[in-house]
Amino acid sequence: MNKEMAAEIRNELKAKFPKFKFSIRVEDHMAIRVAIKSAPIRFVDGDYATLSHMSLDKMQHVETYKKISDIVNKNNYDNSDIMTDYHNVGYYVRITQGDWNNEKPFILSEN
Repeated sequence: MNKEMAAEIRNELKAKFPKFKFSIRVEDHMAIRVAIKSAPIRFVDGDYATLSHMSLDKMQHVETYKKISDIVNKNNYDNSDIMTDYHNVGYYVRITQGDWNNEKPFILSEN
Protein backbone atom coordinates (compact mmCIF):
# COMPACT_ATOMS: atom_id res chain seq x y z
CA MET A 1 0.00 0.00 0.00
CA ASN A 2 1.32 3.43 -0.89
CA LYS A 3 0.06 7.01 -1.21
CA GLU A 4 -0.65 6.66 -4.92
CA MET A 5 -2.92 3.65 -4.33
CA ALA A 6 -4.66 5.53 -1.49
CA ALA A 7 -5.18 8.53 -3.79
CA GLU A 8 -6.75 6.26 -6.42
CA ILE A 9 -9.11 4.80 -3.81
CA ARG A 10 -9.93 8.29 -2.50
CA ASN A 11 -10.79 9.57 -5.99
CA GLU A 12 -12.98 6.57 -6.80
CA LEU A 13 -14.85 6.81 -3.47
CA LYS A 14 -15.42 10.56 -3.98
CA ALA A 15 -16.79 9.96 -7.47
CA LYS A 16 -19.06 7.07 -6.45
CA PHE A 17 -20.26 8.58 -3.14
CA PRO A 18 -20.27 12.39 -3.50
CA LYS A 19 -22.43 12.91 -0.39
CA PHE A 20 -19.99 11.00 1.84
CA LYS A 21 -16.88 12.42 3.50
CA PHE A 22 -13.98 10.01 3.96
CA SER A 23 -10.62 10.09 5.67
CA ILE A 24 -8.22 7.73 3.92
CA ARG A 25 -4.80 6.98 5.38
CA VAL A 26 -1.98 4.58 4.69
CA GLU A 27 -0.68 2.94 7.87
CA ASP A 28 2.79 1.37 8.04
CA HIS A 29 2.93 0.82 4.25
CA MET A 30 0.84 -2.32 4.66
CA ALA A 31 -2.63 -1.11 5.59
CA ILE A 32 -5.26 1.39 4.57
CA ARG A 33 -7.72 2.93 6.99
CA VAL A 34 -10.94 4.37 5.55
CA ALA A 35 -12.99 6.35 8.04
CA ILE A 36 -16.47 7.40 6.94
CA LYS A 37 -16.65 10.82 8.60
CA SER A 38 -20.12 11.79 7.43
CA ALA A 39 -22.82 10.37 5.19
CA PRO A 40 -26.58 10.63 4.61
CA ILE A 41 -26.93 7.07 5.97
CA ARG A 42 -25.77 5.33 9.12
CA PHE A 43 -24.37 1.79 8.91
CA VAL A 44 -24.68 1.01 12.63
CA ASP A 45 -25.90 2.92 15.68
CA GLY A 46 -23.31 5.04 17.44
CA ASP A 47 -20.62 7.55 16.60
CA TYR A 48 -17.77 5.05 16.19
CA ALA A 49 -17.76 1.52 14.77
CA THR A 50 -15.48 -0.82 12.89
CA LEU A 51 -17.31 -2.11 9.81
CA SER A 52 -16.47 -5.56 8.55
CA HIS A 53 -17.79 -8.34 6.35
CA MET A 54 -17.95 -10.35 9.59
CA SER A 55 -20.69 -8.07 10.96
CA LEU A 56 -23.00 -7.68 7.97
CA ASP A 57 -25.90 -9.13 9.97
CA LYS A 58 -25.70 -6.15 12.38
CA MET A 59 -25.32 -3.54 9.65
CA GLN A 60 -27.79 -1.33 7.78
CA HIS A 61 -27.19 -0.43 4.11
CA VAL A 62 -25.14 -3.57 3.49
CA GLU A 63 -25.04 -3.07 -0.29
CA THR A 64 -23.50 0.40 0.12
CA TYR A 65 -20.90 -1.00 2.52
CA LYS A 66 -20.07 -3.76 0.00
CA LYS A 67 -19.58 -1.17 -2.77
CA ILE A 68 -17.20 0.81 -0.55
CA SER A 69 -15.34 -2.37 0.40
CA ASP A 70 -15.09 -3.45 -3.24
CA ILE A 71 -13.48 -0.13 -4.19
CA VAL A 72 -11.02 -0.28 -1.28
CA ASN A 73 -10.09 -3.89 -2.07
CA LYS A 74 -10.01 -3.54 -5.87
CA ASN A 75 -6.23 -4.07 -6.13
CA ASN A 76 -5.92 -6.30 -3.07
CA TYR A 77 -5.46 -10.05 -2.88
CA ASP A 78 -5.90 -12.66 -0.17
CA ASN A 79 -3.94 -15.91 -0.50
CA SER A 80 -4.34 -16.77 3.17
CA ASP A 81 -4.99 -20.31 4.36
CA ILE A 82 -6.64 -20.39 7.77
CA MET A 83 -6.17 -24.17 8.03
CA THR A 84 -2.37 -23.82 8.04
CA ASP A 85 -2.29 -20.43 9.79
CA TYR A 86 -0.78 -18.85 6.67
CA HIS A 87 -1.67 -15.18 6.21
CA ASN A 88 -0.87 -13.49 2.90
CA VAL A 89 -2.67 -10.33 1.78
CA GLY A 90 -1.71 -7.45 -0.48
CA TYR A 91 -2.65 -4.97 2.24
CA TYR A 92 -4.83 -4.84 5.33
CA VAL A 93 -8.10 -2.89 5.25
CA ARG A 94 -9.91 -1.16 8.09
CA ILE A 95 -13.20 0.60 7.38
CA THR A 96 -14.81 2.56 10.20
CA GLN A 97 -17.85 4.72 10.82
CA GLY A 98 -16.36 7.76 12.52
CA ASP A 99 -12.66 8.25 13.22
CA TRP A 100 -11.81 7.02 16.70
CA ASN A 101 -8.05 7.63 16.28
CA ASN A 102 -8.61 11.35 15.64
CA GLU A 103 -11.57 11.69 18.00
CA LYS A 104 -13.96 12.66 15.20
CA PRO A 105 -17.39 11.06 15.61
CA PHE A 106 -19.53 10.10 12.64
CA ILE A 107 -21.94 12.79 11.47
CA LEU A 108 -25.26 11.89 9.84
CA SER A 109 -25.56 14.48 7.06
CA GLU A 110 -28.55 15.73 5.08
CA ASN A 111 -29.58 13.83 1.94
